[in-house]
Amino acid sequence: MGYQMRCWRGLLLALLSMVVQSAALDADEPRPTDATPEMERGLDALDSGHWASAMEIFQALSESQPDQPSAAYYLGVSAAHEGNDVVAAEAFSKVAAINPGYGWVQANLGLTFFRLGELKPAEDHLLEALLQGPDDADVLLHLGMIDEQRGEYDRALRLFEESADQDPEVAALAMLQAANLELGRGNLPAALDFLERARLAPGPTSSQQAADKLLAALAMGSSTPSRYSLRASAGFELDDNVTLSEQDLATGLADEALVLNAGLDIYLLRDEALWLSVGYDFYQSLYRTLTDFDRRVQQPRLTVGGKIGRFYPTFSYSYLNEKLDGDGFLSSHKLDLDLDIALVGTWSALLGAESQRLADDITPERTGYLSSIMLGQRIQFFENLVSAAVIWEPSWQRTNGKPYSYDGQSINAQIGLFIPRGRGVDLILSYKYLDRDYTNRSSGFGRGYRHDEYHIFSSGLRMPLARFAEISADYLHIRSRSTIRSLNYSQNILTFRLGFWY
Repeated sequence: MGYQMRCWRGLLLALLSMVVQSAALDADEPRPTDATPEMERGLDALDSGHWASAMEIFQALSESQPDQPSAAYYLGVSAAHEGNDVVAAEAFSKVAAINPGYGWVQANLGLTFFRLGELKPAEDHLLEALLQGPDDADVLLHLGMIDEQRGEYDRALRLFEESADQDPEVAALAMLQAANLELGRGNLPAALDFLERARLAPGPTSSQQAADKLLAALAMGSSTPSRYSLRASAGFELDDNVTLSEQDLATGLADEALVLNAGLDIYLLRDEALWLSVGYDFYQSLYRTLTDFDRRVQQPRLTVGGKIGRFYPTFSYSYLNEKLDGDGFLSSHKLDLDLDIALVGTWSALLGAESQRLADDITPERTGYLSSIMLGQRIQFFENLVSAAVIWEPSWQRTNGKPYSYDGQSINAQIGLFIPRGRGVDLILSYKYLDRDYTNRSSGFGRGYRHDEYHIFSSGLRMPLARFAEISADYLHIRSRSTIRSLNYSQNILTFRLGFWY
């Protein structure tokens, strides 16, 4: 997929180079009211597209009238149309020296310096053009292109949007530039959205044709998505409460661990209407001193999903095997059925059912079955940057030891914020509140009804390093309050990882 993204972006860049050339100059030049016959002859040549002839006429007029800006200005215009940006820059600079406020000279100086690759003077003159007013779509567009080259992606996208709003005739080109930016960041869905907007926007047919060509190329490339994905990471974890002991809580000393993750997904069938995959996940923690808490988790799984109108069902089976310090700890067979129903806009209903067969090696009395159902809803805001969900989940556990059997229900409320790579970094924030009641007295271990409450806050940063690599930092805070005294605790986990995927 990364190779395909580079190919698609290369095609878009080639198409953009042709489109930008056709929009290389601001079209609103001031027309002289008292033009001499020679000036009129030069303007006629300019209007007829005879750029070389116009250059000769305005070059002679500029030399004979060194204090008059008009001839030098039109020399710059004809030179820019001829593709001679060096002469154009010299001519426009001469006009700016005579009269800095001469109509559109600052804008055309900025556009000319941009084509010459001189970003700093281009930005200076384009900003001056905005200060002199009025706002101009070409100026906003090229300021966005400068920001994109400097990695100021959020501001570049805002400028592209403002440019499209300012002048519909520039909208297609602005949306093409936004698509190029998103392809460079690997955000294919956003790039497709901008290309579709470019295809439908008014303006030069060259921009619309460029969008059509790339959408066709993307459609051909996306018809054969990758059949597998591989990911791995290694990192360092600080956990102030892994043992939940009084010593941890009193001293505040952190438990340190090396953490390793790996995963593989193979798609046996991959289509929009139906997909089938097999996968395997591996996790290993190695604590520096608390070797009894070294944890290994292995989980093979099978998942089937699809789309039926507004319904998105997913069914999965997984086997989890968990060990502590090399000894058996917990294993389970899990069946999970989820149904996401798209309602209105970004509002969805959530339905689900889950059943597990648990085998506890350390405490055999906990071995048994756990089942639950899930009813909830999720809504997303601000183009999916913010999501909120509320879920009700009744559950039933039946174990070999009666004290560990219970009937319960929980309310799960959560809100998440995702800010994509605006400046080369993804930011993820989430808060989750979990309230769980147990409805039978036997679940309270002889202490009456049991009630648990959890507050979970997490945050994460992702920064790309190369084509298939990134570094990340994650923070997790868990606060538990329960009628069972030993389950009251606070825990903080800080993790740094280096990750790879393919």
